[in-house]
Amino acid sequence: MKKRTILLIIAVLGLFPSLVLGSHDGSFGSLPVSQTSVFLSSGQSTSITSYPPSSSAVNVFYISNTMVVSASMNGAILNLTGQNSGTAVIRICTSDLHCAEINVTVGGGFVGSISFSPSSLTLNAGSNSSVSVFNSTGQSLYVSANSNSSIASVSLSSTTLFVSGLNAGFTNVTICAQNSSVCGSVGITVNPRVNPVTLGQTNVSLAVGQSASVGIFGSGPFYLGSNTNPSAVSVYVFGSSLNLYGSAVGASTVSVCSSNASPCASAFVNVGSSGTGNLYFITTALNPAPVGNFYSAQLLVSGNPPFSFSINSGSLPSGTTLSSSGLISGTPSTAGSFTFTVRVQDALSRTAFQTFTLQTAGSVLGGLIYNNGTLINDGGTVWITYKNQKSGFANMSAFLGLGYKTSNVINASTASLTNSGYVITNASVTHPWGSWVKSGNTIYFAHQDGLIPVSHYEIFRNNGGSDNMVVAANSWDLARPILPLMNSNDPRLRP
Repeated sequence: MKKRTILLIIAVLGLFPSLVLGSHDGSFGSLPVSQTSVFLSSGQSTSITSYPPSSSAVNVFYISNTMVVSASMNGAILNLTGQNSGTAVIRICTSDLHCAEINVTVGGGFVGSISFSPSSLTLNAGSNSSVSVFNSTGQSLYVSANSNSSIASVSLSSTTLFVSGLNAGFTNVTICAQNSSVCGSVGITVNPRVNPVTLGQTNVSLAVGQSASVGIFGSGPFYLGSNTNPSAVSVYVFGSSLNLYGSAVGASTVSVCSSNASPCASAFVNVGSSGTGNLYFITTALNPAPVGNFYSAQLLVSGNPPFSFSINSGSLPSGTTLSSSGLISGTPSTAGSFTFTVRVQDALSRTAFQTFTLQTAGSVLGGLIYNNGTLINDGGTVWITYKNQKSGFANMSAFLGLGYKTSNVINASTASLTNSGYVITNASVTHPWGSWVKSGNTIYFAHQDGLIPVSHYEIFRNNGGSDNMVVAANSWDLARPILPLMNSNDPRLRP
């Protein structure tokens, strides 16, 4: 009789658990929770925090309809997921019977949307940008598709989509919510790579009455952005030259901008008193002059202006001249080493002399300052060269991950190279333009239009290749178009 009574009590407790557990405000004590009413859609999840006394363990003791909602405890956190339309009551309790009831209503289908700001994105190849993702689904997001990953690479962090432009073109990126069919798409247009604006000098010292010309590099046309002290420095931009004139003692920051690129480049200009000090050359060395490319270098001196410059002995490279104001300019047509002495005379009829050696590199066909694929350490940054441009490595993992070796890096100046603006941030990309890559027994040159296969070793050496430049090709390289075979002195490898 006693056994049958116990079984009956158990059965009754199973049918009417509230007789034992009580409600959240029952006689056994209430369990505080962050909310007692929840509205969900099918597939949507949420969490409710409980606050048990003395950190007691909390468990799910009762779900009135498991077809409507699923529930589980993670410490003091109740995790809920809507299953099907309907209502349900969930009771959670501590071991000493402090309880709470949560009323759950689940709607018929998943609601919410995914949108973007901006709704479409345009950026240049080699640059980075981001898109804000607005998510009203209540679920976590993931990148579902990138229609053309060779155009742009993307990554999602919370509600921000980070975009890196790789090549010119268009791609469509789709973002979806977990456990649902809700998605949104953003179109990304990548424009061709543009070179940022750089200046041949960023610190210029002038005397009152002295002029100087600084080379401008990048994608023009260029224009004067600002001159913070026009009373001290007169400035004008002509073509690819920033022309400066010291009007009065003082200092100014001058910026030059491009209609096709940003940000601007700046130079600090200091104008000192003309005085009656010694006459001497401030400029004592010249950067190399690439054959076939326009070159300019302003000779600076200290003394009493105006100054008059002339060649005293030797000769400049053919195609270049020295103006009476001390500007060496022109387009060298012959490779070689040219030594000459410049004479300067100031307003007090004093004279000074300076001997220069100007190196002209490359051939009339090419005009390369460094061979394509040369790795250069300049002031702690490693660059790879391509057609007199340079691209930097962001970190050592990207450098080593692409197969390059620190033993092949030379220490040299890259001041005469134009910064391409492209930064190599990781190894999950094609090798940068100018690289020599090998697959099987074939060496390829990484050209902007694809891979140029090398037919034999003499052609490889003829075009500036060397064994220590070659690295293993990866899958991203081999997905690019294969171009016609490389020729001797191949013009495709020249500026």
